[in-house]
Amino acid sequence: MLTKQELIRQIKALGIEISDTVMVHTSLRSLGAVEAADKTAAHILIEALRECLPEGLLLIPAHTWANVREDGDVMDMRSTMPCIGAVPTVAVELAAAAYDAQDGTCLRSRHPTHSVVAFGKRAAEYVAGDDAAVTPAPVDGSFGRLYGENGKILLIGVTHARNTFFHAVDEYLDIPDRLQPQPTRLFLRDYDGTVTERPVTRHLRSMSHFFDNYEPYLLRVGAVRLGKLGDAEVRLCDAKECAHGIEKLWAVADHDLCAAYETLKQPQ
Repeated sequence: MLTKQELIRQIKALGIEISDTVMVHTSLRSLGAVEAADKTAAHILIEALRECLPEGLLLIPAHTWANVREDGDVMDMRSTMPCIGAVPTVAVELAAAAYDAQDGTCLRSRHPTHSVVAFGKRAAEYVAGDDAAVTPAPVDGSFGRLYGENGKILLIGVTHARNTFFHAVDEYLDIPDRLQPQPTRLFLRDYDGTVTERPVTRHLRSMSHFFDNYEPYLLRVGAVRLGKLGDAEVRLCDAKECAHGIEKLWAVADHDLCAAYETLKQPQ
């Protein structure tokens, strides 16, 4: 059974440094059993990650794109829970408690469909770009900023199909047929009850299941490294190197990303 100290040891062994900016996508069950005592396994994992980053930033996506499509057009900062699992849900609960305690080192970004929860001294500064975001993953938003931060993405038990940073790369490269032609009228209710209209140009269709096609090339050029955390296979991704690799793929691609990889994998 994994203890918090064992999680910390294994996370550091992956190559996570104390001042890194790290975004984490997680399948909690993939870790195996976690010794949680009076807390949940999700709480323990978040604590372990935070303790590995005392001088850095931990970013946990808290997507609500399904909720504001199926349950209405309002994203409530306090009560609209993520549609992507237990760890993001706990992160949102921690952010609400931190707001009530006036703790600025844990907060949820104000994005109607693609918010993140940021943990760290620079949390407010980092997520400020989400306040006016009009697309899911703009260059100056919480996902796009990973590039300039030399950030890392840690995929625990999931593949690049869950790597939202790649949507930011799509937006930066202006890949066609990714976003709807017109924005959707949405609203955001803040912790104090204030409601603000927040139109967002949403994704036209789900393309993330194709993101796994990038991996063979990204592994080859060292932008992604494989490892283990508990029972889970993990991928540690260098955001900047992944962006450069994807840009190179699209330079020789039309829409068939597998064909692009076949071209680039030839000896040079």
